[in-house]
Amino acid sequence: VGTTGTGLWLQNGPDPIQDSFSSPMNQTDANKTKWVQGACFPSMGVHYWYDNRLDTDCSHFFPAFLMYNQGKLTGFGWATAGKFEHTKRAEYPPLAALTSFLVPVPTCMPDFFHETSGFTTMHVYFNAAPWNLLC
Repeated sequence: VGTTGTGLWLQNGPDPIQDSFSSPMNQTDANKTKWVQGACFPSMGVHYWYDNRLDTDCSHFFPAFLMYNQGKLTGFGWATAGKFEHTKRAEYPPLAALTSFLVPVPTCMPDFFHETSGFTTMHVYFNAAPWNLLC
């Protein structure tokens, strides 16, 4: 069994070198950064959101999230504003479901959700059986 990769890098700007940063590979390290623990969703794991607060400005909401299981990074995903229904691989959570993975839900989120027609989310897992990820 080989190794596919050694880390997860996210780009937050136009320059792939200057604007990229590595994601914490374990939950303990994530807790020492601006990644904020959200909720745990069975079969997904514990969600972490970058610099998420009640007073977050929704126009600056960071669309990537990390997922941890048993303290290890087991996946990541995207939560983009807008409902893009051109694939069966995405999910379209209702507003009431946001507390199932996003904690705290920023106070601007209900209005932002309605203004953008909702969210499109996609999860990417680093294992072959995500249904085994527990809370």
